[in-house]
Amino acid sequence: MTLHITHNLITGHTLRHLHEWIESIGILANTPDWPFPCLDDLAMQLEMWREEFQRINQAMVSRESVKVLTYGEEVILLCDERTGEFIKLTAA
Repeated sequence: MTLHITHNLITGHTLRHLHEWIESIGILANTPDWPFPCLDDLAMQLEMWREEFQRINQAMVSRESVKVLTYGEEVILLCDERTGEFIKLTAA
């Protein structure tokens, strides 16, 4: 699976944290070691990482409203509804 990542300026702590995770696992995307059989599984993992990060860092991220959304089987959108910041992952 090839992942295409697009994003706008990311200033929020949660989205920066998720972006670092995405970049870290992205190098495995085209290898047999890729742990996610489909984009939905990756979306669920990103949601778990988001929840954990926000639980641990409540004071720092209390105003962030980050959502992990899937569109079909090809797109994951991580966005902060308050600021309009986003990370878009597209499978190819």
